[in-house]
Amino acid sequence: MTDEVMSFRMARLLTYLRLNVNKVLTMSDMSFDSEESLKSVTLPIQIYHAEDDGTIPVELARKMVHSLKENGNNVHYKEFPKNLRLGHDDIYKASDLPESIEQFVREAVTKN
Repeated sequence: MTDEVMSFRMARLLTYLRLNVNKVLTMSDMSFDSEESLKSVTLPIQIYHAEDDGTIPVELARKMVHSLKENGNNVHYKEFPKNLRLGHDDIYKASDLPESIEQFVREAVTKN
């Protein structure tokens, strides 16, 4: 969550004001860390992310996928190009999403 918060320009003011972002998130009960939580998952993981996501930068998704793969997790990642204009909330509109989900489930069931 810290990476996500710090990706916003305004959040950099917190550092300038000498506020500890991790401490603020913990005190606000908002210190959820997807990457750490997913590291213990033993089943295949599918992550979808839109390149034009304005809420969670695509670089953070790529970083998480890389970290999970280094951890040994079975991670599948599909990134939707920005020309589809799916942003943060509209991945469900991607025309190839049903096929992608079906392929992931088929492979996951076959290998497990």
